[in-house]
Amino acid sequence: MWQIENKTPFSALGLPMRDKDGIEHWVIALRATFLLPPAGLPLVAEEQAPVRVAPEFAGQETAMWLREESDFAPFRPLTDVTLAGMAHPPAGRPVAHYAVSLGVAGKVKRVMVHRPRELVFGLLRDSVEMTDAPGSHPLGWFSATGGPDLFPDHDAPAVLQDDNPVGGGWFADRRRIPRRSRMVLAPFAPEDFAADSPVPAPPTAFGWIAPHWGLRRKWAGTYDAAWQASRHPLLPRDFNPLFHQAAPPDQQHALEGREPVRIDGCGDPISFALPRVVAEARTRIANQVLEQRFRLVSVAVQTETRKLTMVWNSAIACPGQDGQIEKSTVRLRLLSGIDPRQRDLLSSEVPT
Repeated sequence: MWQIENKTPFSALGLPMRDKDGIEHWVIALRATFLLPPAGLPLVAEEQAPVRVAPEFAGQETAMWLREESDFAPFRPLTDVTLAGMAHPPAGRPVAHYAVSLGVAGKVKRVMVHRPRELVFGLLRDSVEMTDAPGSHPLGWFSATGGPDLFPDHDAPAVLQDDNPVGGGWFADRRRIPRRSRMVLAPFAPEDFAADSPVPAPPTAFGWIAPHWGLRRKWAGTYDAAWQASRHPLLPRDFNPLFHQAAPPDQQHALEGREPVRIDGCGDPISFALPRVVAEARTRIANQVLEQRFRLVSVAVQTETRKLTMVWNSAIACPGQDGQIEKSTVRLRLLSGIDPRQRDLLSSEVPT
């Protein structure tokens, strides 16, 4: 039961999952690891990372962040694209700021990385003081506005920024800030945000968004007495599938493979086209044989190691039959956009 015969060079694993209405689905995740050389097409890595069953979190309970999302996301509407690694200033050029850009299928997201700045709260007006040159910073949410309220109401519990609880600091109420106080501003800011603006920039970064953060939680639906009485333990009727998207909204795309990707501001430019992978699962359930094609749900790039991870899911509704799933055979129908020397991988067979 629940066996996977994996005839691909990638990692594969199957699990039963339930959708919003409690209907069982047999879900298979296919995870591929590629290397991105400075020139030429992506290479299938010799060592393939295993399928990630559960999300990986880090940090403290009050400010937990998502290191990597689960590879099982069959109900995610679009493909999540994320970056991990470091932003690096241009070599040999003193600059006040520089941009990190992520271009996918012709759509470009730019984040400005500013030099160290302090917001000074004055008697008549606030101002920004800038020092030094901009440095290197992680691409995740620690480099963005957020985290704890640095000027809290001492009669109330500490407040974390809802969309980014792990940032370097922010404030909720300007009236609570003593004159001549100083606050270090986060280096990351949206492209159109002025460096000398006397307010913190909106949170922006390239990493995963945890499900309890505001940007995702707002799609989770309403868990009230009416839900408890008529819907529990199923998800609320106003649950939105966008909750399953774990990348920032401007990093969600409809992707299939072959789309161009370009990353700047992280050292040498990284430019490639996504490999095109067409895979199918042939599954025996209760004496029936069903076929399902995989859909791309995640693309992740590690800029320091130049690694590309792509994840596909297939899902077959099997209401009341999850105990009758016998075996799925996963095969590649197409593998293109990789180094020509690896074309024979299309016929590879890798047991799981």
